[in-house]
Amino acid sequence: MTNVSFECGSVADLNLDPQSYDVVLFLGVYHHLPPPLRWPAMMNLLGAARRQLVMRTPLLQPQKPARTTNIFKACEELNFTLTIYPHGPRPGGNILIAQRQTTPAP
Repeated sequence: MTNVSFECGSVADLNLDPQSYDVVLFLGVYHHLPPPLRWPAMMNLLGAARRQLVMRTPLLQPQKPARTTNIFKACEELNFTLTIYPHGPRPGGNILIAQRQTTPAP
């Protein structure tokens, strides 16, 4: 494959250009971030995604209802639709796919 590239680094320090990747993977990280870093990380990664952000994190836990609300808010603000797949039998959390909405041509 010649058209694939990867970036690896601290989500707190990673500055990505807007819409610089077709798909951004954010797997098993969000729920481990300190709360003040969660919103900036989501906005940075969603902004870098041309098409999708694929994420895995536990959701819908009664003790953490804000997690789901903040992810939805970030997606809404940057024009993404969010699909949440249920937590399966394996540990690791829900799979979320944020799909950038396309605007129709005038």
